Amino acid sequence: MDVRSPLSRVGAGFAHLEVPQVAAVDGEPVLLWSCDTPRLSAARRKSDRVGGVWSVPAPTSLGTYPVEEARLVVDESLSRTEPAGR
Repeated sequence: MDVRSPLSRVGAGFAHLEVPQVAAVDGEPVLLWSCDTPRLSAARRKSDRVGGVWSVPAPTSLGTYPVEEARLVVDESLSRTEPAGR
């Protein structure tokens, strides 16, 4: 198995990109992924405050991806559910 270059820059503000997927928006590739608040870098937590679903336009669907330019699409509060009876 060959080791290949990373598809994003190390130190771009995320400890991990969870469930990454490329979608076409107006015919252009966009990388979407989730990253919760504890997995954001300190700098990103300071500027964006919370984690959630992120996106970044991609030059191609095969990468590399400029995740350091990511924008928060929706914060993680959408994934929180209240216990029954509340």
